[in-house]
Amino acid sequence: MLSLCTGAAAQSWVKVGAADRKISLYLDTDSVRNLDGGVRVSVSVLNYSQATGEEESLVAGTLHDCKLNRKRDQFVRKALLHWGVGKLIDISGEEMDWRAVKRGSMGAALQSAVCARPAKALQGYQIPHRTALQ
Repeated sequence: MLSLCTGAAAQSWVKVGAADRKISLYLDTDSVRNLDGGVRVSVSVLNYSQATGEEESLVAGTLHDCKLNRKRDQFVRKALLHWGVGKLIDISGEEMDWRAVKRGSMGAALQSAVCARPAKALQGYQIPHRTALQ
């Protein structure tokens, strides 16, 4: 997590989505890689505030099915962190099921950013800031 805040490492993290309740989604453009069958993998961070005001982050490695009209993804691994103390709250194992990506969701914003360009072109690319999602 410290690499998010320091020097050159922070340059590859770009905001790809935002919504109510102080929710922001960031993609590490240098993490995007092609796998077999039109699938790509990426690392992202979702920062949000709970109703109590406590702030948390969800760090996720995600598989994206980038084939035409197959809007689905699955988490490879995700970790939930408490911002205030940097405490790890939970970490998951690999999920085996693909999930549909809902139009207008944070998942759709992430998949669009990951799948819209060739993976190599994303490395070092600054994705234009997006407006709040519905």
